Amino acid sequence: MRNLLAFMAAVILTVAVAGWYLDWYRIRPRPAPDGYKSLSIDINTTKIGEDLYRGEQNLQKMIEASKSDKTRKKAIPVESEDRADDSETAEP
Repeated sequence: MRNLLAFMAAVILTVAVAGWYLDWYRIRPRPAPDGYKSLSIDINTTKIGEDLYRGEQNLQKMIEASKSDKTRKKAIPVESEDRADDSETAEP
């Protein structure tokens, strides 16, 4: 149970820091009556959507590149250096 709570806290903290860094939200202090302090939170949903879309596109590119690398490696068999060295030194 503690591990789950620690994991959730880490996820929340990561999203909060990344969101602040990527300008997904802005927290501003505002004056309030009678000496109280007020905080205003502005959430930039357009920026969040754009960043998530770009991240999705980058992830798809990485997946496609990984798939093409795997198929390329299967299509072109590579001999190991040990085999090539043995065939050169072998006498007929």
